Amino acid sequence: MYAVVLDLDRTLVYSSKTRDARFETFPVLDGTLWVHVRPSAGSLLRRLLVQPGVHVIVWTAGVRQYGKEIVDGLCDLYDVHDTIPVLCRDDTMKLRVNNTTVYAKDLKLVTSRFPSVTDAILVDDDPVHQRIASNRGRIVQVPPFHLDPTDVALVHLLLKLEILCRANETGATVQCPIHTRPVFFVPLMNQGEDVGAGRGGNAWGESLHRSVHDDDPRRPVDRVGGVPTAGDAPCSGRAR
Repeated sequence: MYAVVLDLDRTLVYSSKTRDARFETFPVLDGTLWVHVRPSAGSLLRRLLVQPGVHVIVWTAGVRQYGKEIVDGLCDLYDVHDTIPVLCRDDTMKLRVNNTTVYAKDLKLVTSRFPSVTDAILVDDDPVHQRIASNRGRIVQVPPFHLDPTDVALVHLLLKLEILCRANETGATVQCPIHTRPVFFVPLMNQGEDVGAGRGGNAWGESLHRSVHDDDPRRPVDRVGGVPTAGDAPCSGRAR
């Protein structure tokens, strides 16, 4: 069984105190936050959930209630009846990055927590998880979602994940464990190129480390070396 682990904030959704009517939205945490769904997030979930041999897991750096309410909201919105496991901040490990404590997701926990899962990849906008050695080659980095209605990053992601899932199922294309392959980067906009293709014809491309964060109630405004500092909101990936 192959696990696709999906981050929430700025990967599948964007949460803020105000509602943007251009997007599919729903409230969480007693109406204190509005969750804006990234374009094509519903299609991504539905397609992954019907892929044979694929286990979908959601992992947020936020608190458990926050993550559970968002997953329940997505399932209600897209009429999904499957049970999607939710991992949260309690399941992360703390790392010090530029004198800031951040919550990092170690994929070894996934294979130990779910016995049927033999391998996993993490889809996330934050490159901090690549600091964990065992994660390298297992991170699919997507550009952060910033309430752009023309965002097509998840379309590209779905195409790449379907290729991976078919290869993993048949064994015809993938001839080595996933951790030996480089990660690929999903671009924000389609520019007519072979997304994720790296030099030398490697279909998985090369790792491109990038983290872009706008100011919003979920993340602190001060930055040190490109990493937001302080903050410990229910949905924040940073700790005080």
